[in-house]
Amino acid sequence: MKRSIIARSILLLGLSASITGCTQAAKVCDLICTCEHCNDQDKVEYCNDLETAYDVADAYACGDAWNAYMVCFEERGTCDETEARFSVRNDAGENRCQKEEDAYLDCVTDASAHDGSDGNFN
Repeated sequence: MKRSIIARSILLLGLSASITGCTQAAKVCDLICTCEHCNDQDKVEYCNDLETAYDVADAYACGDAWNAYMVCFEERGTCDETEARFSVRNDAGENRCQKEEDAYLDCVTDASAHDGSDGNFN
């Protein structure tokens, strides 16, 4: 039983370390999870979602638009430490990265035969 728990912990830490490399997705994932106090499982899932979104954007030749959206998350995102919530919304509820989000979503939608995906991370 103890070996099983230890093995799972090592596996999760290893996965987390492999996911949290130097990619834009990893940077944003780290920002969000540091703010929201993600556990290992949540961090792996969140980072995988962001990496998958990048893979989709890259497959549709929308990597530049996706990277601009993620840079906006880094530069304009804020952490509400009281609620442990990371957001790119201002006090009025407006998305500070709306322009970048729209450019990313438009690119994916235009390139996709299935009208893209929601791609919304906040």
